[in-house]
Amino acid sequence: MAGISRPDRNPPTAAGGGGGGGTVDSVVAGSGIDVDATDPANPVVSVGTGEVTLAMMANLAQDQFIVRTTASTGVPQTATCTAAARTVLDDTTTDAMLTTLGGAAYTGSGGVVRATSPTLVTPALGTPASGTLTNCTGLPQSGTVGLTTADSPQFAAVNVGAATDTTVSRSAAGKIAVEGKAVPLMSGASDLVIAGPTAARTWTGPDSDQTLLYSGGALGTPASGTLTNCTGGSADKAAVPLSSKSADYTGVLGDANTTILHPASDTNNRTFTIPANASVAYPVGTMLTFINEVNTVTIAITTDTMKLAGAGTTGSRTLAANGIATATKTTSTTWIISGTGLT
Repeated sequence: MAGISRPDRNPPTAAGGGGGGGTVDSVVAGSGIDVDATDPANPVVSVGTGEVTLAMMANLAQDQFIVRTTASTGVPQTATCTAAARTVLDDTTTDAMLTTLGGAAYTGSGGVVRATSPTLVTPALGTPASGTLTNCTGLPQSGTVGLTTADSPQFAAVNVGAATDTTVSRSAAGKIAVEGKAVPLMSGASDLVIAGPTAARTWTGPDSDQTLLYSGGALGTPASGTLTNCTGGSADKAAVPLSSKSADYTGVLGDANTTILHPASDTNNRTFTIPANASVAYPVGTMLTFINEVNTVTIAITTDTMKLAGAGTTGSRTLAANGIATATKTTSTTWIISGTGLT
């Protein structure tokens, strides 16, 4: 610095002149720099606190600042301060720094979010361009695209209540299944469509006390059925069907438990035949009733046996005019017949 002499070249002298040792109070008056020259060969220079000004330091190039860049203790060094760094350094608050670093005005509060595994508290994500919500919970139905009440989402199967024990799936077009079993569907106001196999099946409810209730409508012509516990049959429904035959006739399965009439309008003798069980297998207990209004009717049977009630004789029987007779099937190949005007 100006005004400081190197001891090895020009040792300072004590204040007041002379060549002896002493203390120089100020090398430069008012500079705050003092030299202890008690030992002229080893003077001690001291600088007062705050006495070194920027103007007294070495010149710096633009965008340089004093640091120690080397990984050791040593003299100060310089490093470059970039333009981007200056925009942060001249911010006066943390909020202003966040805005500068983010390139836009910051929103929210709390710490800076890092790239890996951050925890966000009630953030507003806006409209992300993409994302994976595999581990997300609490998704509202109303805000999930494709799952609102106005949508028609498609699923291969839906598990209800548990992972696997109640699976609802599609079995065919317009048909659903629960646990792989087809579900009966109602088609229209009164038609029951069994959405399942075409072969005969027994349909039961999920509980042991549930039954299939048919309320109203027409059953059509069931192939079979048991009406033991049925009630409420009206008189017209309980009537025995009657069919009129004006020619020789062999019974069919549909004649079971009906009446076959030979009308007065047909004045010819006729033969009504009960077919063998091998050709028409009437159920055991079937009854066939015959009424003859004119001339005679022969009631015949093929290879099976028909016995006359009381007498036990077998073979064909003759029914006189205004006679009535009923044949009842007692075994698969045996009938017994009785009536009025029957011989």
